[in-house]
Amino acid sequence: MFNHFKMLMILCCVFCLVIAVYAGEKENLEGKSLKELAAVIHQKDADLTMAVTDYAKSGDDACMANYNADLDVLIKAIDLAIAGGDSTDKAVFKQIEEANSALAELEDQAVSLVKEGKKDEAVRILESEKYLNSKATYGQGLDTFYKKYVTE
Repeated sequence: MFNHFKMLMILCCVFCLVIAVYAGEKENLEGKSLKELAAVIHQKDADLTMAVTDYAKSGDDACMANYNADLDVLIKAIDLAIAGGDSTDKAVFKQIEEANSALAELEDQAVSLVKEGKKDEAVRILESEKYLNSKATYGQGLDTFYKKYVTE
């Protein structure tokens, strides 16, 4: 009994630490440059894609441990980038926001299917043309943003 209690306390501490780190990460976005926000957006997109893909293939809940926190950070970074850019930047980050919304919707569908025991169907969603097109739109938006700063 004592070992179970000890393990539960350790897991609670780890959970609280993860929440504190992500809360700090979200707060630390304020004041970042557009280039820094773009880097965060790029990294969180990659993290989210890897997490949901690993979850769809394995069904292991641990894959999704940081998904919601990463999604919150990504959304805040996109919002700040839209608010902080010029009209061209706003249009680019709006495109990224729309692609992200489409990806999040498809990822939610995939997660629901995994929970129903339909991993193969979940993987098909994540490998679908609609998902891949949204990923491409997302990437094109970031490429457009980066090209602007390479030529300036």
